[in-house]
Formats: sequence, structure tokens, C-alpha cells
Amino acid sequence: MFGFTKPVLAVESVSEQTAQLASFASILVDKRVDTLRAFLHEYNSPLENDAVSFVREADANAIDWKLVAAIAGTESTFGKHIPYGSYNAWG
Repeated sequence: MFGFTKPVLAVESVSEQTAQLASFASILVDKRVDTLRAFLHEYNSPLENDAVSFVREADANAIDWKLVAAIAGTESTFGKHIPYGSYNAWG
């Protein structure tokens, strides 16, 4: 269901702000985002629109891009059943 793709990174020798924008733009077209969004959609997850954040933060923290979503699936059925008093999908 999940495929492994190589992240798309922009390589430019311009200002840092532009490089950050190019990096963010590369995440927007990343197939991992589309794959995760489609997966969360199948489970009618309220986290579906956060797929780009899941991938971006996974890359920033050097973790598997599927891990945090998988934990949310176990803890709260992908955000549909948030435990009382936790205010988030991870218990």
C-alpha cells in the first residue's frame, strides 16, 4: 500500500529563504504525500489534510514518514476516536 520514494530536493545557490520555499514546494509534489493522503482518506481520517505535515516533519526528524500516521491509527483509529482528555490523535 505504501511505496518508498526518494525525496525530491531542490538544489539552488540562492538565499536561504528561497531555498526553504523550494524545499517546501518539493514536498507538495512528493508522491509520499499523495499516498498518505489517499490512505488516510480510505479510513475517513480527519488527519487526511495533514499528510504534507506528516511527511515534512518525518523528513526533518529523520524518521519513517509512515510512522506517526501508523501510531495515530493504533491510538485513535487515525484521529477518529481521540481519547478523553488527550486532545490529540496519539493518546
